Amino acid sequence: MLASRTLRRLTGLLMLVLGVSHVMQLWLQPLDGTVIYTALFGVVYLLVSLGLSGQSRFTLWLGILVPAAGSYAGYLRYHLVGPTPFTVAHIAASLLVVALCVTILYRSRHAIMD
Repeated sequence: MLASRTLRRLTGLLMLVLGVSHVMQLWLQPLDGTVIYTALFGVVYLLVSLGLSGQSRFTLWLGILVPAAGSYAGYLRYHLVGPTPFTVAHIAASLLVVALCVTILYRSRHAIMD
């Protein structure tokens, strides 16, 4: 079992990669409202990834809520606009971040710190 600190760093790194790939869509996709919205969401991902480098539980809650909302928005985009190369990967990675943040939060609230 990985240490909570290692899981937190891994989650922060994954959020960083997600944030960069969301912003990167500005250059790789045709520019429309959904791409701008996605890039703005990527900036929020980047800010949450910075917070995950610390010890705050608040950023863990943000690490659950923001990617969950992003996954839902990606799901809607997938069905309304159509699939892009990024959509399915972003949804899967965001749900992985949610699962990791829930695990870390559970460990911190139940004193399973290692």
